[in-house]
Formats: sequence, structure tokens, C-alpha cells
Amino acid sequence: MKKLYIAILSTTLCIQQAQGMEQLQITTTITQAEYSRILSTSGNFNTTDRFINVQSRRFKDNYSFILTQTVDLLSLKLYNHNLNEKEIEELVKQGADINYKEPEYLYYNGTIAHFHAANKTEQGIRNMKKLIALGANLHYSHIQNSTPLNIAVQHNIIPMITLLLPYEKIETPTYPEQQARKALISYSISNNNVNVVTMLLQLKLMNPNTGLKELIRLNNPNEAILKCLIDNGANNQSDYLNTFTDQAFYDKSIQLLNLLSKHGAFDKDALTKMRTIKELLDSTIDNLEKNQTQ
Repeated sequence: MKKLYIAILSTTLCIQQAQGMEQLQITTTITQAEYSRILSTSGNFNTTDRFINVQSRRFKDNYSFILTQTVDLLSLKLYNHNLNEKEIEELVKQGADINYKEPEYLYYNGTIAHFHAANKTEQGIRNMKKLIALGANLHYSHIQNSTPLNIAVQHNIIPMITLLLPYEKIETPTYPEQQARKALISYSISNNNVNVVTMLLQLKLMNPNTGLKELIRLNNPNEAILKCLIDNGANNQSDYLNTFTDQAFYDKSIQLLNLLSKHGAFDKDALTKMRTIKELLDSTIDNLEKNQTQ
């Protein structure tokens, strides 16, 4: 009886070990080059596994090493601009993770919401609405240094920006969130997007004085944005005038230009530029003198 028990136990352990090995062998391992090539062509893997291992060579401190990362092929199918809302919903029903982010250094950069935020088509807007309805994270997270809204603003996709802006959090307590918000403000102003700047102010996602400071830092002479900021309460424009004057008109450069022209130097384009600068200077001086008397 004892021998029979040992035999049964041994058989059971062998079966469990075999099943364990079977579970460990569910992944296929390929190189990063193979992975990128397949994604850039058909997007279909010749495997029935949901998870595959992708090996990429990384370099650090003059040493190279192989980094192996596991990719979820089902969730990866959501990285597709050709999908429609029903197809997205079906993939999620099958188990695809709406907040999946492909491992670093491979192919895509960002979460699924980041990927679709760059879609300029009407279908792209509908897809983003579906992602939001299914629970996609639109805020900053440790897995990405920006938000989907940042991506939409970088690409200046107004319908996508208009869709995503109301989902932004007013408070940005952590440093990464603050940096993401700064980037959002900077992109909006550098893209000369008055509508987005207006929405940022209306939703209290940007302080008007902060916006004016960024406008000056970017050296962006956009009067429409400046007027929008002032109309919404920006009152610190005088704080930067003297410092910015030093940056715009470097005394030694002006003196050197004067000396060169005094000793016979001439350039037609330089003369045209200087005349334009003179007109702007005359107008600026008139405005400053007018403001002084007020």
C-alpha cells in the first residue's frame, strides 16, 4: 500500500511539473528587429500565444546587455488607427487592457490613449470618446511623461484638444503633473492657439500671469494671446519689460553695428532689417511715454 501511495504521489508530481513547464513555455521569444518589422508590415504575429518575449540590446556605462520584455499581443491590437468604436469595445471584452502601455524601447511610445490622441481624423475623435467611456486614464501617470492632451496639443488637433481639456485636473500636486501642465501651456502658446489658451483660462487650468510669463519666455509676439491673457487678469507685464529689453537690445551689438557702418560697411538686407527695428523702436518709445503719463 505504501509503495502504491508513493507511486501515485510521484505520478502526480510529474504531472504538476509538466503542467508548470507548459505554463512557463506559453511565450515565444523574438528580437526587437523582428518585432518592429512585423508591426510595421502586417501587425500579425505567427503565434497563438497572447504574450511574447521581445529581446532588445541596451547600452549602459559602456556595457551592452540583452533586455527581455513581455508584450501583451491582445492589448497591443488597440494600437491601431484603423479601428472603430465597436472593434475597440470588442477587444476590451476579450480582455485587452484599455490602459496598457507597451514596454519601453520597443515600438510605440505611450499608452493607448496617448497613441489615439495623435489621430487627426473624425474616427480618431470617436475612438477617443469610446476609450474614455471604457475607462482610459487621461491623466499623468508614472508610465508616461505627459498626458494624451499634451500629445493632442503638440499636434495641434483642435477637436481632440476640445474633447480632452474638460477632463484635466485643476490641481497638479506632484512635480511630474506640474511639468506636464507646464508643457501643455507652453505648447498651446508656442502653437499660437488662442482658442486653447482661452479654454485653459476658462477651465482654470492656467493662471493668466503664468501664461504671460511663458509668452515672454518663448519670445512670442502674439498680440491676440497677449490680449486674451490681459483680458483674463494678467497684470505682470511690466515685471519683465526691463529684463527683456536687455535681452532684445544688447548694447555692445548695437555699438559694433554702428562702428561697422561708420567705417564703410553696407548690406542691403541689414539696412531693411534696421529700418524695421527703428519703426518698432519708435512705436515702443511712443507707447512707453504714453503709459508713463497715465
